[in-house]
Amino acid sequence: MKFSDIVSNNYQILSQTDKQLCKFLLNNANLIKNMTCEETAAHAYTSKATLSRLAKKLGFNGFNELKVSVINNDNHFDTDITSKNLVHFCKCI
Repeated sequence: MKFSDIVSNNYQILSQTDKQLCKFLLNNANLIKNMTCEETAAHAYTSKATLSRLAKKLGFNGFNELKVSVINNDNHFDTDITSKNLVHFCKCI
């Protein structure tokens, strides 16, 4: 399942901080590709613990699994579905 779909499916349980962090991750997938959890947290102005909690909240085993999902988000590209999900996601933040 695409990261954007996972976020959409869990949207109601995400805090405002979680939503902003998800938006950052989606918008910076190429940037975070080679970053550690600590480096990603620093770029997102958050903590490593916050990233780890978000990963768990979304059903991942940890940050690395979340990062792979973010990076591969566009590999499951369906133009109509992706556009709808991202437009809906961005309007809600």
